[in-house]
Amino acid sequence: MDLFAPTWTPTHPAFVSLLNALSGETDPVYVVGGVVRDALLGRSAGLTDLDVIVTRAASEVAQRAADRLGWAYYTLDAERDVARLVFTAGKTPLVCDIAAMRGGELTTDLQARDFTVNAMAMRWRRDCASELVDLAGGQADLDERQLRRVTPWGWRRILCACCAPCALPCSSSLQLKKQRFYKFCASAA
Repeated sequence: MDLFAPTWTPTHPAFVSLLNALSGETDPVYVVGGVVRDALLGRSAGLTDLDVIVTRAASEVAQRAADRLGWAYYTLDAERDVARLVFTAGKTPLVCDIAAMRGGELTTDLQARDFTVNAMAMRWRRDCASELVDLAGGQADLDERQLRRVTPWGWRRILCACCAPCALPCSSSLQLKKQRFYKFCASAA
């Protein structure tokens, strides 16, 4: 755990309301991944999507918060307990993916991530995220501007995700639409 204790609050009030609603439903609530990385880099202005993890029952927690605040609710992966909430009342839609912690524990979840700079979390408490959890040295890697995988098998997941749009059409009779593939590649960058 890192001793540096940054704090972060999303600039959009709808995200603050959502995170407060989620923390009213369950505790703890962690903001994870790219949001934490970008906050540490000072690049969180204009945030339109974020990832949140909770200990368990993510879909139920997400559904209750969505119903209370008027966000649209979608099940992304029922087996892994992942939901997506979408807020469309503003100019730009806001998206929040809420997942149950892999293995039911924060440590297990963070160690299952791709890169150290994405394997950090901040605990959300009323109106503010703090308590940086950085088990893999992501903050040091940000300072050194280096990209390291969390585990030796992390590349396998990354390659599988990147290669799937090419491998699937080759192994089946499906055709890959170039525009969709380019959008996929752009969104992965």
